[in-house]
Amino acid sequence: MVVVATVACTHNGARVGKGKGYGEVEYGILRELGVVDDSTPVATIVHDVQVVSCLQLSSEFLAVHDLPVDIICTPTVKVVKTKTMIAKPKGIFWELITDQMMDDIGALRKLKNRLDLESLLYSFPCTARYCYRELGFRSVKNVKLRCNLLI
Repeated sequence: MVVVATVACTHNGARVGKGKGYGEVEYGILRELGVVDDSTPVATIVHDVQVVSCLQLSSEFLAVHDLPVDIICTPTVKVVKTKTMIAKPKGIFWELITDQMMDDIGALRKLKNRLDLESLLYSFPCTARYCYRELGFRSVKNVKLRCNLLI
């Protein structure tokens, strides 16, 4: 389960955060690492007044990177399962990542460096020996195998 901050949400699972995209980036990191997928429930805890009608927050206005919720918890209703049909993001939308996000989220920079390295190793297998020596991988075979599995 992933718990995400919310400013407003609807019973159909539409959700908006504070508008900076940090919750979506954190979810995207987990997706990129294979820790979560479409079946992983996304929950939020809000006050009753933060649950608004679909007319006030239409899913049509959500961006492709916006993360919907499957479960809403409030003080009075307790738990609402949204049965949302809104698609969850499949990973990080790198073109939307700002320098500030890279500075604020250490895991984001590490993931980007890892993905860049794996891409390089996949494109140029001869660099596997360099990574083995310089970066301390246990064996060249493990480096190549890991990159082939991840890409």
